[in-house]
Amino acid sequence: MVGQYVYLCVPSIAWFQWHPFTLTSAPEEDELSVHIWIGGDWTQKLVDMFQQNAVSARHQSNIDPYNHRPQQQQRQRSDSNRPLMPEEITRSARNVILGNNKQVRPAPVGYMPMIMVDGPYGAPTQHVFDYSTIVLVGGGIGVTPMCSVLKSLYYQLTIAPHLCNARKVHFLWVCRDVQALVWFQDLLAALDEEDIGSILEIRTYLTGELPIDQIRNIALYQDPNGRDAVTGLYRSPTYYGRPNFDRIFEDIGTRNPETDIGVFVCGPKSMSQSIRGIKEKWNRVLKPNKTKFVLHEEKF
Repeated sequence: MVGQYVYLCVPSIAWFQWHPFTLTSAPEEDELSVHIWIGGDWTQKLVDMFQQNAVSARHQSNIDPYNHRPQQQQRQRSDSNRPLMPEEITRSARNVILGNNKQVRPAPVGYMPMIMVDGPYGAPTQHVFDYSTIVLVGGGIGVTPMCSVLKSLYYQLTIAPHLCNARKVHFLWVCRDVQALVWFQDLLAALDEEDIGSILEIRTYLTGELPIDQIRNIALYQDPNGRDAVTGLYRSPTYYGRPNFDRIFEDIGTRNPETDIGVFVCGPKSMSQSIRGIKEKWNRVLKPNKTKFVLHEEKF
């Protein structure tokens, strides 16, 4: 189900350490993916390991460029039925994406560390498609469960639209800097190019200060009738500053009488607290209209 999380363990870093990460892949996909923010010793060691393995692999002369495995190892696996030794076991970690402006080029599969996975486990966002009107709010790396939801929405609308319960999805992503928007730029571009504007509304917010040269570049290259200069999206302009959640909830609530609106928030504690108060306010105001915001929170 969408937005669930798994525990990851990398024995070569620490045998008994399991860390939770939200799945950014959709249930309709065959592979699992996570996005990892570098925020501590364990994640930093993981980055260093990927980088070292990538450098080591590039110096190996017997790598098949099309298969990315040593030719000798290929022969052993095809000619022998014996059990593989631990050092021969490989795990593909192509889908482990590292944030904090550090991107590590995938190393050949045979040189990736073993990654053990426990899960998936349930999370609030797995109930997102119980609602026909949905508000998704992600703060920074808290956008990861929303990524899973948006991917699933994309598959539903393009493969079996008659089975999709969602009638309107408002996606708000609040970031401090431009670099954070790169994490899911391909996904947002794919959604923006699909003719689903009547169902999905994307709003990205930049809250940090921009350097003067970056402001000049945005002003210079922004075409009023073209792509957004920051995200590259056609239908979804970038907003500068913090979102006015009070006005946003008022607008969504008044346009949806007699509706339970699912609000899914993942981000800093301060943002969740603010949205909780605004939700309670508009539930009181809109009670005569039988409109209700139902809040589902994840914190980090």
